[in-house]
Amino acid sequence: MPQDLFLVLAIVFGVGSVIINCPFLKSMYDKKPVRAVILKSLASLSFILAGVFAWQYKGVSLYQTIIIFALCFGLLGDVLLGLRYVFKKQEMHLFVIGATAFGFEHFLFIGYFLIKTNVNLFIALPLFAAFTAAAVYVFIKKKLGGGMLKIGIYAYIITVAFMAAITVANMITGFSLKTALFALGGVFFLVSDIILCVYNFSDDKRFKLSIILHFLYFTAQSVIALSIAC
Repeated sequence: MPQDLFLVLAIVFGVGSVIINCPFLKSMYDKKPVRAVILKSLASLSFILAGVFAWQYKGVSLYQTIIIFALCFGLLGDVLLGLRYVFKKQEMHLFVIGATAFGFEHFLFIGYFLIKTNVNLFIALPLFAAFTAAAVYVFIKKKLGGGMLKIGIYAYIITVAFMAAITVANMITGFSLKTALFALGGVFFLVSDIILCVYNFSDDKRFKLSIILHFLYFTAQSVIALSIAC
């Protein structure tokens, strides 16, 4: 297979992930949770395939391996969060386990950047503070609930905010297509998760929030996957 074809396939599956998101959202709106889980799983599998083909294009390295592994946790989280609408009695348990899977994804991203890149903490920490403050402001303004889960919600958002901060700092200190794609993914991930928390744990249940957060989310995963090819 020509090497450039791997890059084409990576882009096709990355874009495909965002496109499959459309019928998934339609299924959610129509309250057809089983079909929604299947479509969401396909969208998630698509961004993993984008990463795999990007991996084939660029060649195996520690960076590529860690990102592929992290994306698999994203797929797991997507399936679990989708299943909570199918198994309503286990809704909260599935949400917590799904969020934990995403937490592992972010820890892998953070671990890679802290160990294998020269992250400038003098840039990253102010960004982290700003991102965290923005999230807290939104949560307070929207009167975020969550009960016993509130501590976990804040811990998760702090983790994502730190991940986004170090990816942006890494782009600032060493701009390239790879660092730009990952920074875009990191910021989109953070915004998506803030909206997800608002949608699930406040009185703001407008479906357009679900539309926005899922488009941001699948775009984030796809551009992170495609960064493997750079």
